Amino acid sequence: MTAIQPKALWLAVGSLSNLNEQRLKEVKDFEIVLYPDLGGFERWIMKADILKKKGFKIAVSELLESNSKSSENKAGYDIADFFLIKNN
Repeated sequence: MTAIQPKALWLAVGSLSNLNEQRLKEVKDFEIVLYPDLGGFERWIMKADILKKKGFKIAVSELLESNSKSSENKAGYDIADFFLIKNN
């Protein structure tokens, strides 16, 4: 994603279980936007709400949810798939 949007700092957490206060503590003072894989939006909303209560400035993007087809949803596209596969 850095090649596509170099002005942003892109971090991958690897899985929903890795999206936690301990892993994000170094970026707590930054504005964080989460881009959940398709199919994971509601779970990431819940995680973001927990982190907000701990002082994180965090939002969950609806980009993939709002612009995906059912086949992409079933495939569990992530943000990189969306830009690299879908838009080619």
